[in-house]
Amino acid sequence: MNSFFTVLLGVTVVLFATALLQCAHVGTAVRLAGVSGILAGALLVLNGLAVGSRGFEPSTLPRVATVLSVVMALGLPALDRAGQALAGP
Repeated sequence: MNSFFTVLLGVTVVLFATALLQCAHVGTAVRLAGVSGILAGALLVLNGLAVGSRGFEPSTLPRVATVLSVVMALGLPALDRAGQALAGP
């Protein structure tokens, strides 16, 4: 179950990051968030596949994916500010 959950979480993060890259014209922070999200999602998928094949082993992949997810989250306020600027007063 953990392997299945981790793979699906990785796919979800990749899809969200792809949506962020569609808004990359907003700025560099959003582009960085999208790229780091794709890397984090790919690492989560790899970790899920590793857990499914070898079981629970110590790995650095979840830690790296967590750091990349934090970087992705830091780019979201820039997207929010751009959306508010487009909406107007």
